[in-house]
Amino acid sequence: MKMITIYLMGFLYFSFLALPLMIIVFFPILPIMLLAFPMTVMNEGTTNVHWTQKPYLWWFKNVWLNAIKLIGVK
Repeated sequence: MKMITIYLMGFLYFSFLALPLMIIVFFPILPIMLLAFPMTVMNEGTTNVHWTQKPYLWWFKNVWLNAIKLIGVK
């Protein structure tokens, strides 16, 4: 009975806290990352920013960092 409670609490935690955060933060960025990642690797060490990286950088600065601050991670 105790193990069922632990699994149920873990499932509820994931369903109500982790899953919505993943949907808000990670899923919209996936197509942008598929475009930006190759250019990020190619431009490593240079000051060039490819047009495919700009939405990714905007998302990181305006959404990702604010979400990290919201949940309290430094």
